[in-house]
Amino acid sequence: MAGGIPVTISILERNEFKPFIDDVTSLITEKSRVMLLNSPNNPTGTVLSFDELKVLAKIAVERDLIVISDVIYEACVATVPVSASGSYGEGYPNFPRCL
Repeated sequence: MAGGIPVTISILERNEFKPFIDDVTSLITEKSRVMLLNSPNNPTGTVLSFDELKVLAKIAVERDLIVISDVIYEACVATVPVSASGSYGEGYPNFPRCL
């Protein structure tokens, strides 16, 4: 991946298979360039809420990270609204770093 070193975050059942925000921020260094989001998540089916996505977007903006968002399962979620890439609401209307 262009010489990048992937850093993964463990997701645990005790947090509904969602990342702990402190884990996210503690693993970002001055060398970090990209945040990869997968929501809805395969294989757990976990869907990050709009508010959780806004927190991650804020972190990405503050740390100058490009966000790669895998929303392939977006159309399969019937009961929980899923935000499409870049639509993180007020304060982030044109989030320019989403791919």
